[in-house]
Formats: sequence, C-alpha cells, structure tokens
Amino acid sequence: MKKLLLLFGCISAFAAKSQNGFTTYTTNLAVTGISPRQTAFLVDNSSNKWIGFRAISIGTNVASVGLAKYDNNTWTFYNTTSTPAMPSNMVNALAKDNSGNIWVGTDAGLVKYNGTSFTTYNTSNGLPSNTITCIESSGNQIYVGTRSGLSRFDGSAFTNYNVANGLLPNDTITCIKAETAGLLWLGGKNRMVEFTINGSLTTTGYVNHTIPQTAYYSTMMNTADIVNCIYIDSQNAKWLGTSTAGIVNYNGSTFQNANQLYQIYGSAIPNKVLDIATGFHGGFIFRHVPGSAGNMAAYSGLTELALNNSVYQYYHSTSTFIFGDYVENDGADLLISQGGVSIGYVSPKMYYGFNLLNYSQQLGPVSADNFKMLDINNVKAGIANRGDMHWDMGGNGSAVYEVPKGSGKNSNYCSALWIGGLDNGGQLHGGAQTYRQGGVDFWPGPLDTITATINSTTATNYDKIWKVSYTDINNFITAYNSGSVVATPDMLTWPAHGAGNNSKNLAPFVDYNADGLYNPNDGDYPKIKGDQTLYFIYNDMLATHGTSFTPMGIEVQGMAYAYGCPGVVNGHNELTYTTFYDYKITNRSSNNYHDVYVSMWSDVDLGYYGDDYIGSDVGDNYGYAYNADATDESVAGVGGYGTYIPAQGFNIVKGPMANLNDGIDNNNNGITDEPGEDCKLNKFTYFHNSFPGVPAGVTDPLTGQQFYNYMTGYWKDGSPFTCGGNAYGGTTQTNYVYTADTYTNGACGPTPWYESSVPGDRRMILSSGPFNLNAGQTQEVEYAFVTSFDSTAATGGSMSLSKLKTDIQKINTFYNQVNKPNCLQSITIGVSELLKQDNFALYPNPAKSTITVASTIIGTVKVNYAIMDVLGKVVMENENTGSEKFAVNISTLNSGIYFLRLQVNNSVVVKKFIKE
Repeated sequence: MKKLLLLFGCISAFAAKSQNGFTTYTTNLAVTGISPRQTAFLVDNSSNKWIGFRAISIGTNVASVGLAKYDNNTWTFYNTTSTPAMPSNMVNALAKDNSGNIWVGTDAGLVKYNGTSFTTYNTSNGLPSNTITCIESSGNQIYVGTRSGLSRFDGSAFTNYNVANGLLPNDTITCIKAETAGLLWLGGKNRMVEFTINGSLTTTGYVNHTIPQTAYYSTMMNTADIVNCIYIDSQNAKWLGTSTAGIVNYNGSTFQNANQLYQIYGSAIPNKVLDIATGFHGGFIFRHVPGSAGNMAAYSGLTELALNNSVYQYYHSTSTFIFGDYVENDGADLLISQGGVSIGYVSPKMYYGFNLLNYSQQLGPVSADNFKMLDINNVKAGIANRGDMHWDMGGNGSAVYEVPKGSGKNSNYCSALWIGGLDNGGQLHGGAQTYRQGGVDFWPGPLDTITATINSTTATNYDKIWKVSYTDINNFITAYNSGSVVATPDMLTWPAHGAGNNSKNLAPFVDYNADGLYNPNDGDYPKIKGDQTLYFIYNDMLATHGTSFTPMGIEVQGMAYAYGCPGVVNGHNELTYTTFYDYKITNRSSNNYHDVYVSMWSDVDLGYYGDDYIGSDVGDNYGYAYNADATDESVAGVGGYGTYIPAQGFNIVKGPMANLNDGIDNNNNGITDEPGEDCKLNKFTYFHNSFPGVPAGVTDPLTGQQFYNYMTGYWKDGSPFTCGGNAYGGTTQTNYVYTADTYTNGACGPTPWYESSVPGDRRMILSSGPFNLNAGQTQEVEYAFVTSFDSTAATGGSMSLSKLKTDIQKINTFYNQVNKPNCLQSITIGVSELLKQDNFALYPNPAKSTITVASTIIGTVKVNYAIMDVLGKVVMENENTGSEKFAVNISTLNSGIYFLRLQVNNSVVVKKFIKE
C-alpha cells in the first residue's frame, strides 16, 4: 500500500459520482491504519466539509486521519503528526461559531481551529474533563458537554455546571441544542434538561424532563438509553434522536415516539438515531433503515417527517447502498456521512450529497406514495398498488390489518388478487403472488391500449395510491361554493385520463361542467366509493413473471374503500368493521381467454397465526376464519385476541359476468342462467404454510400451473379437493371445503363438515369462474372483508360465527341498495367567480428548458406558482408580481409529466405540461 507522506497538502483529485439525485464524494488520499469510523460531520460557513473520525491506534499501526476537510476542491487530513497537528485522532464532535472557527471535541480536550492553527483546551484550562462528548455555539459562547457536566467557554475562561454545584440533575451530557441565547436543551441518559441562563450569564436554572417508558414504543428499550441529538422544528417541538428508541417527540408537555405519530412503510426509523437535519418540505430528515430485502428490495435512503403527518422518502437506486448516521444541510443539498465502521483504504467514500430537484422516485421501493392506509373506520388496512395488501411488504413483513384500529391486533396477514385463464390454443396465462419470495407478477400503471405493453417510465409515474375521503371532497365543494379551489395533491393529480395510447378514461370523476375532462378548476372532483377511497392501477406486463405464468396483458383498476361517516354508519356497526375491494380487470391483449378464474387469496391470521380454522358459506358466497380454541394467545411478539376473539369473513359481493346459458347456478342463489348472472363463490380451497413435516403437495404454490390448480379446485400436486377430513386424498371431489352446516345438499352430502384437524396457519382461496375474458373486455369483481365480535356469546373461537353471518347478510343488503346514504355536499354556484383555464396560457408544451406563462389578468397581481410531479410532490415553487407573462426555468427537472399550480388570492388554476 502506498504510504501517505503529505497529509495536509493540496491534492485536489477526487471522484464525485451522481445517480438519481445522490452524489458520492470520494478522496484519493489513502486512509491507513486501524479501521477509522466517522463520528462527526459539519458544513462550515464557507461550505467546507469537515469529517471527524475515531481512529484507533495499535502499536505502530497508527491511523492516518482524525479530522478531514474538503474545501470543494481539495481534501486535507489532520492527525497527531500533521502540520498543524491535532492533539488526538479521536474526534467525538464538531461545531462552528459565528467567527468562522471550527471547534473539535476530542478525547484530549477541546480544540479550536482558526484557519491556520489548532489551540487545545483541557482540564488545565478549567474543563471538567478532557473527553468531550458534544459542542454547541450560541452567540459568543461555546458550550461543551462532557460526562462530568456542562462547561461554558466565553473565549477566556470556562464556567462549569454539574451535580456537585447544584446546577445540573445529571453530569452526563450527550448533546446540546440552543433554542435561544438564554435557553439550552441538554440530552443525557433517559432525560432532556431544560437549561436556562440569563443575559449576564450569572444566574442559571434547570428543569429535568425524564423520558417515560411509554415514549420508547418498544419493550426492548435499554434502561440507560441515550439522547444523541435534539432538533427543534418550526412549531417549537423537540425531536430527540436516541440510542435504542429511535426518534422521540417532546411537544412541551408530553413525550411520544415518532412511530406513534407517523405511519411509515417501506423504510423505518433506526433504533439508533445520531443526527437530524432540516428537510425539504418543512419537516426534519434523517437516514432511514431499509425495508426487508426478502419482501421488497432493501433501499437505503432518507425519510422526512413533515407537518400534517406527511412522510417523504428518498431512496438510493442501488439496493445495497449504506448511508452513515450524520446529515447536514448545505444550501439546496443535504449531505450524508459514509456508513460502516471503516471507510476503506484507497480512494475511500467520504460522504454523499442529495439534491431533491435531481431526484425521481424509482420503481421498486415501497414508500408513503405507493403504500397507504385505509383507516376511516375501526379498521386500519395497509394497501399496496401492486396486487398486495394487508402486510408491511417493504418493512419488517408484519401484518397491517389492525382491527379494532389502535388495538395492535391484526385479523389478516396478507391478501392478494389472483387471475388465470387459457387462450384459444390452450396456453395458460395469468398472474398471482403471495409474499414475493417467488417473484413478482404485478407492477403499477396502465397498459398501452394498442400494444398491451408498458415501460418503466409509465410504471414509475403511476407508482402511487391516490387517497381521497368525503371530507376532502366536502372541503373542496365548500371552497368552490365560496369562489376558490382547495384540493389535496391526490385530488389535483387524480389519474382521470391516461396519456399517449393509455386509456383516456381511467379513474372515475364527477364531471361538473360535463366537458369530459377532469379539471378541479371547473368543479370536477374524484368520484369515490364509500367515505374513503384508495385508488390504484396495476398490470401484469412490465416484466417476466416470477411465478412462471405467461402474462395475460391485463390492466387492473383497483379501489379499496370503507365507510366511516357518522351519517352512514350510525346504526350499522357492521360497516365500521368492514373494508371493500373493487377490481376492474381489462384484457388489453389481442387474446381471447376462456376458463378464466379470479381469486382472492388470503393468509388470514386472527391474532396468533397458529390456531386458526377456516370454513365456507356457499349460499352467502363467503369464506371465513375463526379461532380453533377458546383462547387466542400472544406468541413471539404477535398480539393475540385473548378470549374476545372475532371471526372474519371474505365475502364476494360482486363477481365477473357468467358465460351465457352455461347451465350453472354461478351466484348460488338457486336460479340458473338468470339475466345478469355473475360468478360468485364457485370454488373455496386452501393450503398450508410450508412448515417442516407438511406434505409438499398441499403447501405454497410455486408455478403458474400450481396457482391455477388451487384456483380451480385442485391441490398443488394436481389431485382434487375431496369431501371429508382435510379435503385431501378422498374419493368424492368437491368445489368447497369445510362447508359446515350451510351446504348439506352439495357434493359432500347432508353431514355438516367442519374443520377438525390440527389448528394451524391456513391460506384460503375464494375463486369465481369459469368465465370468458375476451380481447378488450372488462370484468369486475368486488369483495367485502368483514370482522365480527360477539360480546354476548359464550367464550370460544367459533362463537362469533353466527354474528358474522348476520353481519355479512347486512353488508349484502347495504351493498345492493341502489341509492346508498352518503355525507357528500353539493356544488351550489357556477364558476364565474373563479379563475378559468383560459385566463392562462402555458407554452411551449412539451418543453425542454423553459415554460412561459401568460395571462390577461396578472397586471400587478401576485401569482404564486408551484410545480408538482405526478405523485403530487412539489418540486419547485415561487411567485411572480407585476408582469403579464413570465418564464419558469425547468431545466433541472427530469423528463416526465408535471402540473403547474397557479394561485391568485384564493383561486387556483392547474396546468399540465410535459418536460422533454
């Protein structure tokens, strides 16, 4: 290895590699010695970057760096032998003051760098300890934290504050944040100290805020947890980065864990948070923990938590990338330290930069855009836009179907839509997935209506779920009636129309002025089902199927919804425990398919997964799960329901249209071939988790044919489901398993058939079919997931089944109402008081570097404008005053579709444009 001879020389060669908004900065200065790791990061007043290291020396193997400086051209390393020399290679903290000095906390004292030399202060100068843990500059005072108390340096002398002199409740100071010149916040062990000092710096006082156990969110909290950093937001709330509890909020009176305040999926707050910085949307930002690589790719990156419970996530394009713990603001960029315990030896990575304007959300990671909560009633259900729902597919893989909401108990672990059928040549086509361990069959976005294809750009543009509630719509209508437009980003970007060869009519909307175009300025708003809707579009054509299914060329427009408006659910408690799922499936290919089945697959776990039974009710078209015994245990961190156990039903409320005159009672109503007959519960099958000892032929499907077998009434190994026992290996074939006492005239005869085998982890499949799906044809299927608790029944796992049946019958009655109750308001005025689309012109469109906005009404009126991408994220905003036309530089934007939001007073116009 080449020996580093000149540690402070002007060596300017370095590499800066950019990738989707992230830039990697490296140095060609060789770092030698024992595994140095970064411990501090600072951007000074001149935009120089300073990196501190803890560089361990063993014998003569001395690490070559304790402090590094990068002036945006040249790297300089400092250590105990450089010129000028550091007193120690063990750096713990960095700070800057208003005079441009750099302050370095080391194991050998406090070090001041004035641009040319180092000055060291230690216990001989009045410090209580030579080991410095943290530094804060406030006014002309330097505050120093140690494990022997707090020290203040006024430029000539140190004043110490500790337990012994009665000025602190604890001597361990791990971080310092100045709110004002007279108020400091000190982090320590399980505490935050509010430390006050007067203007003459002679009188002090403190309030000791002990962080309660409940704020740690986890029973794994260490009793000696450390507060590593303190961030103060625009609302004056404090956010604490801790060593074992992640991020804790202090709002002036109470402590809460950030995980209790924000719903974060696709990434996670690290248990150990060392640094927090100001974000891009008025929130705070930190490096996040990637999701589970076994479920979705584990992408490193950043998470910003902003006001109104908004979550923004930024992922590096490389799934194996690792960021460090420290983040710093540098103008429009955010800088992140290098991760890992070692930065390497030759040309090490030093830090990373992130620029939001150069970032595009790539297809792959799960995020707050494409995984959202259906949560308006007493259920909180996680929905993804790729055929998956009810599990944290981008995080730790846990269940996300919490019922009752807020209980921490989940009744469903994972569900997904399957579809398969045969073309005219007998070739099997389809798409299905469970936990993605065998691959992926579905991707976001609509298909080209001519070629039935999709590219990654289109898929990325639709990698989103649009969430709209009746309150969003009522707020919009109230504002519109008052002469303004107030719409959420999801309403503004509602995907009503496709671009290019995509369908011109996608998401449904209320067309107030009946012009066929979706435009909130004209009073148009999303047409939703229920009181809250999550809308998404996905397809099976973007890539090769992981299941070995041959793709069908289908586009699925999905709408998950629920009811929660008091005017609707009062007197209908069953609605508060029900979620609905509507799928419009369009065949965009040129193939005609027959023997098509569509199935709802569900891994239903009522609390603890290991003690469930399943069954079917053919006449009412639902399958269900219930506890096999009288107690649902809590096992291995999975919350059980105890003795108050629900039953959950999976009800087909609408099925695909049956083939004409097929001689089959497809909807199980006792009538054959009636007009408008749909296919409802035509097969009810199941399989077991692939635990050791379970026969392989009755476990998880792996290939397209095996998925189709389960959908059509056959086991994975091709043998039919049969009456009796566990439905395997009998003599009489059946379409339905465990029909209990509801289908005694079926193939299995009059004896009720209940599951009686060893309880376990069941996966059920509710299938509708066979039906035809010809080229260009759309079929629709809709499900209701109903959870029932019966507080009046005796204790026992099956005691809620009677109430479940009653609840499902009530749900069917409600669903079949022609005019369902709703809480929506109505528009009562015209649009004469509003800005019109033709008040503004935008050109050129498409544009490469600049767009021009012209209007006849601008004059001296201020126009606020913002540019949003298709995911509703604001990527640029500014204002214009006093000109009838103005130019907007869009050269830094990535190619794609954008929306320009123009606001004059309370009135808004939105224009769509394309950046080439």
